[in-house]
Amino acid sequence: RLSGKASAGDAARGTRYHPPPVCPPARSFVQVSVQSHPVHVAVSGEGPPALFLHGVPDTADLWDRVTQGRHRDYRCDAPDFQGIHRSARNPDFDYSFEGYAAWVYALPPALGLQEPITLVVHDWGGLIGLAWACRHPQRIASIVVLNTVFDPRYRGHLLARLWRLPLVGELVMKALSRPPLMARGMRGSGHPPSSAGATEHPFP
Repeated sequence: RLSGKASAGDAARGTRYHPPPVCPPARSFVQVSVQSHPVHVAVSGEGPPALFLHGVPDTADLWDRVTQGRHRDYRCDAPDFQGIHRSARNPDFDYSFEGYAAWVYALPPALGLQEPITLVVHDWGGLIGLAWACRHPQRIASIVVLNTVFDPRYRGHLLARLWRLPLVGELVMKALSRPPLMARGMRGSGHPPSSAGATEHPFP
């Protein structure tokens, strides 16, 4: 059965919990120019601005359930990072923390957002978003941090270090982004397997 909550009976019987299907709020997709390169952004809701930065390997669709619950209180903007899903890859981009901080810095003006904003980050989006927030605290109203790490001494796990290598990083990401592997990793997330395998993103 599909249920938003697992009952005590389910737990006693060992029934696998299945989250409800994603039913995102009415949203639109806009394409904006960020550092002279097109970026696709999912936009929904009205109110104070909130910027949602996803992790890897994932897309802006990660935030569907979150924005479904908050779109009455916030204008929710969730971009696809460059080279991921609907956003084209930028071969001239500076794939470093400093480069990404500059990229996030350019996002709100491109979207017409009024600062300060609520920044919501997950996984790799946390490393990117928090690097920006540390450099520009005056542009932040609040921060929501989900399952990430942020430390100036952090140099990444093995895969993250491989992603930084020319050619090797692209080959590793392509291997990880194969639909069967992505579908397995997204099992139980509520997202269809068809959204898997959309990543072509080299990371610092």
